[in-house]
Amino acid sequence: MRLDLVDEDYEKRMDLAKMDCDEGRGDPVACHGVGEFISAVKQDRAGAAAVYAHNCKTKNYPPSCFLLGRLHLKGVGVEQNDTEAARLFDKACKGGHTQACNHLGLLLLHGSEGPHGVQSDKERALSLMEGACKQGASDSCYHLGSQFLRRDGKGVVKRDVNRAKGLLEMGCAQGHGPSCFNLAVMYKHGDDGIPIDMDKYKQYADRTNELVDLMGRLK
Repeated sequence: MRLDLVDEDYEKRMDLAKMDCDEGRGDPVACHGVGEFISAVKQDRAGAAAVYAHNCKTKNYPPSCFLLGRLHLKGVGVEQNDTEAARLFDKACKGGHTQACNHLGLLLLHGSEGPHGVQSDKERALSLMEGACKQGASDSCYHLGSQFLRRDGKGVVKRDVNRAKGLLEMGCAQGHGPSCFNLAVMYKHGDDGIPIDMDKYKQYADRTNELVDLMGRLK
């Protein structure tokens, strides 16, 4: 979002948010909004990181911990540090932030190398991602379900088609197109313990197309 595209009303709301934030001493929701404004409008990731860091440390505000973790994960505005990202995702997750649980699960599922890497912990990763899936994080449903479907031997979990089906069904029910698509493919060709079922194939194929059309209209 560019500064020249921000309308006067939005700028006024941001001025009020800055007042409510009171340089980090006030409302954490307002401070978080100020951080997002600095990041998205001013394109100042380092400035936004400073706001998120203060809000996370002093107010324990989960969304700020999560966004700071994402900046560390990417190395934008702060040093690239998977260990710090995992710590921040963990704090946000324990504070009830579902996407933070999803991000931490993905980090622990695959692990990472380097001086600031994260050791894989598959058992905890599965628990985090399945929990996030049930809480509405459709990406968790899809990524974990897809891992359980892999046939190439490179998956990080043992192949389990029925477990994959349950996760993808939850993802599809939440309106996640790729989850519906994988279910359509599963029923069109069959899989271990899953017979070909053209009625279910059509059901999930139609739902996939509906979601694709919806996303096209929203753009």
